[in-house]
Amino acid sequence: MHESKLGPTPQSKQICSHLLETPQPAVPQDSLLRDHLFDRTCQNLQGKNKTRLLRDISLLLVPSAENLASYGAGYLEILIESTGERWENSVPVTGRYPQPDFRGWF
Repeated sequence: MHESKLGPTPQSKQICSHLLETPQPAVPQDSLLRDHLFDRTCQNLQGKNKTRLLRDISLLLVPSAENLASYGAGYLEILIESTGERWENSVPVTGRYPQPDFRGWF
C-alpha cells in the first residue's frame, strides 16, 4: 500500500470529509490505529501476505468478544472463540474432522 501520485479521488475526499465531520467513538489508548502510530502500522504491513494482514488488522477492526468481555463487556461473557481447533466431538462426513479457521459460539 502506498500513496498514489494522482492523489485522492473526489469521492475519497468526500468520504473522508464525511467521516471527519461525523462523531466517532474514541480509539482505544493501546491501539495501533492511534494517530501517532497509524502511518507506522501501514508501513509495517507493506508487502505482507494475506495471513499477516488478517492477523494484524482484523482484531484492530473487530476485537475479540472474549477480550472485550475481559475488559468489562459482561454481555459477551457467554461467547466462546476458538481458532484452528478440530471438531473431534462431531461425526466426520468426509473421513476427516472439520477444522475451521475460526469459530464463535454460545
